[in-house]
Amino acid sequence: MASKIQEADKAFAEGQKCLKTGVLKWNPDFLGAVSAFENAALAYRTGKALDKAKEAFKLAADCSYKSHESYHAAKLLEQASGVCKDLNAIEEASNLLEDASTYYQESGHADTAAQMLCKAAKLLDTTNPGQSALYYLAAADLQEGEDRKPDVAAAFRNAVSMFSRARDIDGLYRVLIRLKQLEQTLQRPGKLLEIAAMEVLTLLHKDDSFGARETYNAAFSIHGFEGSDQAPVLEKIIDAYSEGDTEALKKCCGDAVFRTMDNEIAKLARDLAMGNKGPSIPPPRAAAVAPSKPAGAQTSAPPKSIKMTGKEVAGMRAELFGEPTSKKATSKQPEVTRPPPPSQPSSHSAAQPHDGEEEEEVKSKPIITGGESSTPEVEVPVEGRAVMEGGGGTVEGEDNKFGGMLT
Repeated sequence: MASKIQEADKAFAEGQKCLKTGVLKWNPDFLGAVSAFENAALAYRTGKALDKAKEAFKLAADCSYKSHESYHAAKLLEQASGVCKDLNAIEEASNLLEDASTYYQESGHADTAAQMLCKAAKLLDTTNPGQSALYYLAAADLQEGEDRKPDVAAAFRNAVSMFSRARDIDGLYRVLIRLKQLEQTLQRPGKLLEIAAMEVLTLLHKDDSFGARETYNAAFSIHGFEGSDQAPVLEKIIDAYSEGDTEALKKCCGDAVFRTMDNEIAKLARDLAMGNKGPSIPPPRAAAVAPSKPAGAQTSAPPKSIKMTGKEVAGMRAELFGEPTSKKATSKQPEVTRPPPPSQPSSHSAAQPHDGEEEEEVKSKPIITGGESSTPEVEVPVEGRAVMEGGGGTVEGEDNKFGGMLT
């Protein structure tokens, strides 16, 4: 054992030397490092130094990938995953298998890549069933691209089992829909009967008894469903769930018909519980009715009929709409006249200045009439050049809006 460890250490040091660069060595020797690290990993594993063997395999895979050898890098990662499994590092082992699947895809080996994902899914089927189901779905997608429908159906069934174990009802239902479509293309009625039972149980777990009823009715189009043992059992389960009969539901879900199915589906049937919201079957449609009044509200009596004469009707219309009751009642409304605006003193003269003369500003002067003691009166300017008479003077004003001359 000790000799193997020494041999592995020597090979590992040689691999590190291959990766060094210097003045005369500009690029690392990845191919030489791959060979050295791989020999070191094998020697470490023989000497039971599993941690060092794992690291050596990972370094060899990295150098192989950098030297554009994706397929060989995937093989080395697969060996590193086996060492992690021996160390009981299940999570790391599954991650290495996922990386190996990626390298196999890059090298053009989709089938081998799908196998790596299935191996990773099997490692997690007990510790992490949800992630295991995702690995199975990824493997199914790869195999579907290669037109290998039976293998795709097998991967879907494994995903159904894992989602059921993880109690991921939404994920389980999505996979069942895809599996049903695939089995319809493969024309396998026996598998479709089993999928119909799974779908009904899944919808009841989703508290969708209406969808379960629709799925049950659609299953009669499958050859052999009408006379099968599943049909009456599924109908009793749906009726018991809709009516809230817990005892009848437990009895039906423990029927022997589910023992022939996958073990996880049988557990799903036995663990079926009533939803908090009760049955979701909608009530039958009724004719449209008037909205009901809240409890305690007083109902008003229907209005009584009122008899009115023609004059009373005309008077009421006049009050409401302002209409005259008759032609005699119409009267001419007085015209409303607006008072003239207050006069403002003229700020400039309306006369045009002569050539060479400066324009003189002429202010309006008050005209005094009836003696010296009389109150001065301010005349409103007249249109154009208005001449105000009285008091011995004339005043030139602005344009008058009323078009006349006031004295």
